[in-house]
Amino acid sequence: MDSSPPPPPAMPLRGRVLSAAAWSLGAASVNTALMLALPIVLGHAFTDSEIGLTGLAIVIFNLALIVAECGVDAAVVQAPALSQRAMRALARTSMLGGIAVALAMAVGADAAAAYYEQPALAPLLRCLAGGVALRSASVPQRAFLQRELRFRRMSLAETASVAFQTALACVLILRGEGPAGIAA
Repeated sequence: MDSSPPPPPAMPLRGRVLSAAAWSLGAASVNTALMLALPIVLGHAFTDSEIGLTGLAIVIFNLALIVAECGVDAAVVQAPALSQRAMRALARTSMLGGIAVALAMAVGADAAAAYYEQPALAPLLRCLAGGVALRSASVPQRAFLQRELRFRRMSLAETASVAFQTALACVLILRGEGPAGIAA
């Protein structure tokens, strides 16, 4: 006979949604505050042209992230049911899509630098391309947490990631690494 206590009752959907909203709002607020630290450091450590170069690189990087997701997040969240096989296939799709976009970004870095007449943009984009490939590996897991309304775990992971990236970028920038410091 099992003497362990019964599991607690599952939280009703309304409670789960309210909890998810609270965690999402809290994480977005903290992440925004953390990301505001970077422009403050940039303003003190960079020239105007370096700030512009950094902004341009960040825009290209974020566009590459959108393309690299290739709809995997929506597929995970909206699928009526997901088998382990389907999750593995979506994870492979996400990873391969991320690698393809990262390679295109690295190969096209010289063309982008020439188009914008910013030679320093090419090495920065090549460095950021690795981040596109790495970020794509987390897309299915984040989407699965979203699907399951597990926003607490997702929010904590994203906030820890943003805090680490911002701190590392600030340290590298203050050490004199220039715009390459944002590639952290």
